[in-house]
Amino acid sequence: MTQFEDIEIVAGQTNREMLAEKARLLKPPTQAELRDELQRLVLADLIGPADGDEEEVSDRSVRDRYLVGMLAPRRQQVQPEEQDDLATDGASSAEEGPAEHAVPAAPTMFPSSFGMSFCVDAAATGLVVTARWGQYERGDSETLTTGTLGAPKRVWKRTPHSGTLPMSLVDGKIAPVAPDPTEPEVVVKGRIRLRPEGWIVTLFLVNTKEEPKQNRDSAWLFQPELEVAAPDGSAIFQRRMQPPHTGKHDAVTYMESQGLNMIYRDHVEFAVGHGVSTHAEKSPDDPTCAVRISTSVVPQYEVPRTSAPPIAGVPESAFDMKVLSEVTPADLPAILLPLADAYERWIAVQTAGIDTEVSGLANFEAPARKAMQDCTVALNL
Repeated sequence: MTQFEDIEIVAGQTNREMLAEKARLLKPPTQAELRDELQRLVLADLIGPADGDEEEVSDRSVRDRYLVGMLAPRRQQVQPEEQDDLATDGASSAEEGPAEHAVPAAPTMFPSSFGMSFCVDAAATGLVVTARWGQYERGDSETLTTGTLGAPKRVWKRTPHSGTLPMSLVDGKIAPVAPDPTEPEVVVKGRIRLRPEGWIVTLFLVNTKEEPKQNRDSAWLFQPELEVAAPDGSAIFQRRMQPPHTGKHDAVTYMESQGLNMIYRDHVEFAVGHGVSTHAEKSPDDPTCAVRISTSVVPQYEVPRTSAPPIAGVPESAFDMKVLSEVTPADLPAILLPLADAYERWIAVQTAGIDTEVSGLANFEAPARKAMQDCTVALNL
């Protein structure tokens, strides 16, 4: 092959790649892609970093730029005068009348830590904990200039920080340890407890910095995140243990609680957050186990679409509100009775399946039978 043939082949490949990229850009996004992009932009605007890991923020304060996802220096208080009469600024108006002055509130603390508790299989021996956050320092911009002399503008420059900690599963307290050696005042701490069902682990990311008198935002942590996984990536995270029934509630309340546990038995709760939400990455082989758990400043949940499946022997008109509103009373039984008959058959199938292994109702026999009795009452009304 000659040099010119090589050039021709490379040029052909480049043209194909350019055409493929052009076709991708010209293809209209799907509704799901638009939703995902909108969600990404909203979260970037609320939490950051909106302009990349090493962004520059030109606002007076980083806390003015981002509204959520911050860990304060220790002993950082919100003073009462910052909480009173924020809406009206303490002023009266002709339309609303005299302003109501609230009783001065007590100083409250900004959170300087967050964490999560989760359950780990008893056979597991260790974890890998990863912490991430961003810190902003005051400095000269590399891209922005002042409008007069063209000098570099003073901005907040972001520095990403992260670190990974191997952690053995041993009953007892987890001593504070810095995931990033360059930031020894940002530590991970917690506690590990061994139970017959497995390990219960509680982890916290803590900001122990002291706030300086100037450039105070430099001591704050932004976009913090904790993530935990097995050293080999296996699915060691289990369903969160529920506290046993203590008998303090009456029988009706207990049955209602058990009924809800039965209904949502396939919706596994892997972790509980402390001052933050959590997200679990489920195992592709077993949805009752997870391979990774992480904190999430903004909780997210995708509500599945609810639609009635086709039912054998039931006409579609039984679900059409327009049709049902226009038929005569004499015609309603012919449309709705097949639906009642199908409901009766469904109750019989569900009742017969309570004792089967595939139903997953071994621990919920009483609430399951109570639910079928309630369905029968509804059928006979």
